[in-house]
Amino acid sequence: MVRWFVGVWGNESLNPFWSNPFNCHPFFFSLCSGTPIEENIAATLIKIFFRELPTNLLNHVEKKIIDQIAGYDQMLRYKGNSVAVTGGGGAVSGTTTTTTMVVATKKELAMATEIFGLLTDMGFTNKLHYSLFLWLLDTMCTVVEHQDVNKMSAKNMAIVVAPNLYSIEDMSDPMSAMIWTQRIARFLEVVLLAKIAKRSVERRNSIEHK
Repeated sequence: MVRWFVGVWGNESLNPFWSNPFNCHPFFFSLCSGTPIEENIAATLIKIFFRELPTNLLNHVEKKIIDQIAGYDQMLRYKGNSVAVTGGGGAVSGTTTTTTMVVATKKELAMATEIFGLLTDMGFTNKLHYSLFLWLLDTMCTVVEHQDVNKMSAKNMAIVVAPNLYSIEDMSDPMSAMIWTQRIARFLEVVLLAKIAKRSVERRNSIEHK
C-alpha cells in the first residue's frame, strides 16, 4: 500500500488521509493484482487496514503509558535546527556535497529517545504490534515531511489516523470517550514528532558517512 501511495506522489498531494472514498474494499484486490490506484484510495486503505484489525493497535498499550507519553508537551514544540551537512554522493566519484537540512537538537533527540524507550519497555509487549506501529509512523513521516506542500502537519496526521488505532467501545460515558479520543490523538502527535526527530538525525548521519 505504501509503495502505491508514494509511487503516485500521494505523500505530496494536498491533504492526503483526510478524504474517505465511498467504498475502498474492492481496491484491496487491485493491490494484489498490481493494478495502480489513486493516492486517496491508497491512504484510505491504510486506515481501513488498521481500523479492522481484530484488536486495534493502541488497545495493546496500557492507558497509563499512552497518557504519560501524551504529556510530553515539549515534543509538540519540535522545530529542529537548519544545519549544513557534508558527505559523499557528488556527481563526480570521490567528491562531496553540502546539503542544508533540519536536524533535531540534542535535547529534542534525547526526548524522542526517552519516548521510544517507554514504548519498547512498557508500551508494546508484542514485537509484531510494535513493528506494525513503526511501519505506520514511517508512512506518516513521509507525508508530514512534505507538509509545506500537502498541508498535513503532524497534528493533522494524528487527528485523521488516531481514530483507526483505538477502540472506545468499552467506554459507556460519551464525555470520557471524547476526552480519551483527544488524548489518543495527542499521543500519536507526540510519537510522530519524536519519530521525525530521530529520522532527521539518522538521515544526517547517513549523508555524513557516505
